[in-house]
Amino acid sequence: MTILADIAAIILAQQGESVTYTPQASDPEAEAVELQAVVSHHGFGYAPASWPEDLFRNQARHAAVRLRAADVAAEPTKDDSIALDGLTYRVRAVSREPRTGPEAMWWICLCACDQRGKY
Repeated sequence: MTILADIAAIILAQQGESVTYTPQASDPEAEAVELQAVVSHHGFGYAPASWPEDLFRNQARHAAVRLRAADVAAEPTKDDSIALDGLTYRVRAVSREPRTGPEAMWWICLCACDQRGKY
């Protein structure tokens, strides 16, 4: 393992939550994987101000999920889903951390579930 993967493993041991990650959830043959991730729960309401407005309209449950890059085979996409706390979140945006460099330590998935329309 690399130094970044080792550091991420230490952080997960201290702050990790169990999540179920399903790549390309729209594919009926997609296999779910049980992982540890660092989750920031933002609760129900509008998305945090720094999130892209065009992807997170109206109210929903929001969470930012940090997946260790060494734990997933490929970069997550918007077709993926992440189940945690009995809810299934849809990945809407993905970024990597660190933003530059030869390898990623984390895939940061901005997710939403239970989205409601505007009344």
